[in-house]
Amino acid sequence: HPEYQEFNLTAQTRKIIGNFQPVFEQKKLSVILDAPDELFINADGNLIKQLLYILIDNAVKYTPENKKIHIGLQQQKNKNIIVKEHKGLIEVKSTPEQGSCFTVTLPR
Repeated sequence: HPEYQEFNLTAQTRKIIGNFQPVFEQKKLSVILDAPDELFINADGNLIKQLLYILIDNAVKYTPENKKIHIGLQQQKNKNIIVKEHKGLIEVKSTPEQGSCFTVTLPR
């Protein structure tokens, strides 16, 4: 069972991005984090960290050198943008040679 707690999703995302910094530099990737300074969610922090790690790791693996990775976090009408354990969903939009967009939605 998930252990729910309130935490700052933006701060956690920044921390994980920092962990990937050597890989970003090696592949010459620029990372854009489009997020409010604070975005608090009530979720299982360990599961959310795992999800963020998987999404960013996949972005690194499948993004060609010298390209950008854009990470956006936002609150939408009483919902926070991460999955099954949290009664949320993941949507994927993919265009060949252009990239993919993963949208993760959690109930608030």
